[in-house]
Parts: sequence; C-alpha cells; structure tokens
Amino acid sequence: MSAKIDPGIHRRVLGFEESALLDRYWHVVDIVGVAPGPRLAVMAGMHVNEVTSIEATRQLPSCLDPAQMKGSISIISVVNWPAWETRDRLVCPIDKKNINFCFPGQSDGTFSEALAHALLSVWAADAVCLVDLHGADLCEQVARFAVYQSIGDPRFDPEAQVIAEQFDVDLIVALGEEHMRSPGRSITGRAVMRQHGAFVEAGIGGMIGEEEVRLHRDGVLRLAEYYGILPKGSAPRKKVPNARILHEYHWIASPCRGWCTMHIVAGSDVTRATRLATLVDLETGIERDLLPEFDGVVLWKDTSPVVSAGQIIAGVGR
Repeated sequence: MSAKIDPGIHRRVLGFEESALLDRYWHVVDIVGVAPGPRLAVMAGMHVNEVTSIEATRQLPSCLDPAQMKGSISIISVVNWPAWETRDRLVCPIDKKNINFCFPGQSDGTFSEALAHALLSVWAADAVCLVDLHGADLCEQVARFAVYQSIGDPRFDPEAQVIAEQFDVDLIVALGEEHMRSPGRSITGRAVMRQHGAFVEAGIGGMIGEEEVRLHRDGVLRLAEYYGILPKGSAPRKKVPNARILHEYHWIASPCRGWCTMHIVAGSDVTRATRLATLVDLETGIERDLLPEFDGVVLWKDTSPVVSAGQIIAGVGR
C-alpha cells in the first residue's frame, strides 16, 4: 500500500500485474490509524471451505478503532476466489494447484504460483508480518495450532515463535530449515525473504465455530498490540497460557482405496501403538490397522470414511 490513505476503514479492489492474474481482482479492507506505524497484512480463504478463518477476518474491522491505531491493518478475506463458486477443496480450479504450497511463488508461473508471488512481493511486501489464517476444509477436524518457519538464525527464530504465541493455540509446530528448499506455506515463503509471518489452524470442516473464530480474530488483535499498532493492554488476553512446541509435521497417507474408520481426534496424543485408523480395502476385503511410526500429537484428521490410495488422511506433529 504505497499511496497514503487517510485514517479510517477503506474498502478497495486490488489487481496484480502478473500475466496469469490479469483481469482478476481481490477485495481488500484497509484499517488505517491516525498515526504512522507498522503495517500488518492478514489473509484468509486460501481454502474457501475454511469458513472460520474467513469469518474472523470479516469481524476484524468492527473490532478496530482507527482513532486508537498507529499504522494499519490490511485484510484479504478470500484469497482463492476462483474456488468460491464450486467450493473446491484445497486447490485452485484454474491450475489444480494448492496455493498453500506455492510460496514464495513465481511472477511468470501458473495462476497459483503467480498469486503466491503477488501476495508476498506486492500486497504484503512492506508488512511487518503476514498473517495467514486457516481452519478445517470439508471432511477435516483440525486442532488449535500455529506453525512457524525456523531458519536456524538466533536473531530470527525466537521472534517467529513469539509471533505464533500471540494466538490462543494448544500446539505450535516449528518447521525445520529443510522446508525452505522447495515451495511451501506463506510463512516459509516469507522466511526465505527473511520476513516474518503467522500461520494458524483451527476448526471443524465447513462449520463456523465461535471459539475458533475468536482464536483467529483475537490472535490478530494481540499481534497488532505486540507491534504497537494497538495500544498496550487493549487486545483480549489469552486463555491458554503456554502451547506445546512440536518440531516435526508429518502427513499420514492411506495405503489403499477403501473404507476408513478413524480412532483418533484432533489434538490427542498418540504413540507407536495407537491405532490411527482401520482401513478396509474395497477390492480385496482385507482389513488393516494404520499405526504411526513415532509418538506425537494429532494436528488434524480427515473425517470422511471414503479414502483413496495415497490420500493424506491425517497430520501428526512429533
């Protein structure tokens, strides 16, 4: 946001110059304070069925008083507009890619890659932090957790963890440096550029939960207070004093096409002896139990019994 905007709440339409994004537009709400200060960028709707995070961004403007602010907060409530009409799960229907794993993106790439690049390098380029809010897509149950990208720098990593701790989560996952070797989440794309981001998950697929909305919304307000955009003491206090820190994020895949009965809930502890799920192969009738290869915590699980071979059906933090 290069041009100076008067204090207040402003709505605008944003376009980008990347060729794959021409003739596409995003709706932005800018809440601008009366005094200069940092800029916070907040986005949701990368997966359009993660409605808890979208609702949280819709509520944010009514929680903010420009007269009490220094700096600004810029909000994009829906990133993946192409998926809106058809409610596509996880991917953008234009190129069938998951925008969530396209960062830092490419200016001359496909739609999802170009959008990831534009969000980081144009819209959020001058933001002190980019907040990426997520929830549960259809057929998902998600624990209350945040993720941050570590880069092995003692000047960067502690700050990244403090940012994650502004949210009222039970779990925080610190991604290892190996995640920076390939396209990934927005926090990873920002870390490649040595910029900070926040990434938060909470919700049950396709449903708006009041507590999950509060987690997202109030976490953004606490982060705004942390950066001095809001007056000290003005943001809601946390309910969860300390989150557990995890250092690995693993996906669990179904070994077959079949019928899946889950035995776990999001947020629960598991050991190597825990039955994550029982799968029945629809072609052979063979039944098998799926066990984790390590002790950890369930970050999310798929809630549908209908699974295909190789489908990711759970995420476990170690």
